[in-house]
Amino acid sequence: MNLIELNMNKLSQEVLEIIYTAVDEYNITAEDEAVLKKDVQTILKGNGCVLDSVGYVMFMVALEENLSLKYNNYWQLLTDSELIERNDILTIDMLHLRILELLK
Repeated sequence: MNLIELNMNKLSQEVLEIIYTAVDEYNITAEDEAVLKKDVQTILKGNGCVLDSVGYVMFMVALEENLSLKYNNYWQLLTDSELIERNDILTIDMLHLRILELLK
């Protein structure tokens, strides 16, 4: 593994940890039936999602805040056209990949 691949793997893991921190923050106030699993296949939007629209916004705001703190810039994932228009379903893995694209 070269240095670029090593750095990308580190960044990928870092972003996933930030997403999972937002999951933990959301779950503190979530009803039992709306608790998110820390799994890349967890559906955040679309068929099979446990979040209602308010829960989705709360989760995404927590994630934006965590990303802003970590990377010292302002994040607006709720208005990101790629996330809004590209998919009817959004999983943690898809969100993770989009954040990595935005960090490049």
